[in-house]
Amino acid sequence: MVDRPLTFRYSHHLAGHEQAAACNCKAGVHGASLPLAMSKAAPLEPPYAATLAAIRHGSHLCAFYETEDDLLDLVVPFCAAGSQRGELCVWMMPDHLDEHTAGSSARKTLSEFGTEIYASREFYLQGASFDGGPIVRFWNEKLHQAIATSHSGLRATGDTGWLEQRDWHAFLEYENELNRVIADRPIVVLCTYPFSACKAGDMFEVIRAHRVALAKRQKEWAVIEAPLTDSNADALDISNRVGSLSQREREVLMGVAGGLPGKQIAFNLGISIRTVEVHRARTLRRLGVRTMAEAVRLWTLARR
Repeated sequence: MVDRPLTFRYSHHLAGHEQAAACNCKAGVHGASLPLAMSKAAPLEPPYAATLAAIRHGSHLCAFYETEDDLLDLVVPFCAAGSQRGELCVWMMPDHLDEHTAGSSARKTLSEFGTEIYASREFYLQGASFDGGPIVRFWNEKLHQAIATSHSGLRATGDTGWLEQRDWHAFLEYENELNRVIADRPIVVLCTYPFSACKAGDMFEVIRAHRVALAKRQKEWAVIEAPLTDSNADALDISNRVGSLSQREREVLMGVAGGLPGKQIAFNLGISIRTVEVHRARTLRRLGVRTMAEAVRLWTLARR
């Protein structure tokens, strides 16, 4: 995915921008670039960079991912597209990612585009617990730096794999404050959440703190549908849906919710990866959702 060079072409009709960079990030990806009015109803279809380049300044997005490959499949074109748009790009990278071949390749690719890369845990946890104040000051300083160096704005993405339950509420307060900080300013922020981090709190709270939420749907990124409310009727509906899952489907969903990759889930259950994928597809159908992120949220609510 990130082991081969990114190739760019230009589109002339993306969300009010005269030109936006587009890249074929996957083998076999093709099709016209999509106009983007960032709303809950808008699909995110390949080529991803065309869509990501067209995101308006002042936007605050989040994405839920299962694997490191999923993360790189989004972050690499997100930063590359920003670079092509003349933005200063910053990535708070998962600490362990650089140990792997794909992570090293992504780091090299983004560094060539001028992306500044920091270790996420060291960046976000500057003390014994999370404090959003220094982070907000950092973004303000980076924006001033971007403008002073003739960039068109700032594009940042940060990972939350370090997030634990003790820091959940403080971090959500920071996420909500970030909406005010970046409003009407030349900044775009993408916050990435591994499913394992979402065990610390409610995924719904994350979605509400962002303008758009993304997750993988059938190997492509898609906008998550508006979650259910917390009414009694919805709670009963959730319980009935989750109760319709077979024991094996529940085991697979528990593995996904725990942040385990498909290979590890298959090994733990003594089944093939193909069988894991079959159970995942059945789980989505039974729960009536499009993405595993939505499935994990329903599973979490049903267990309360």
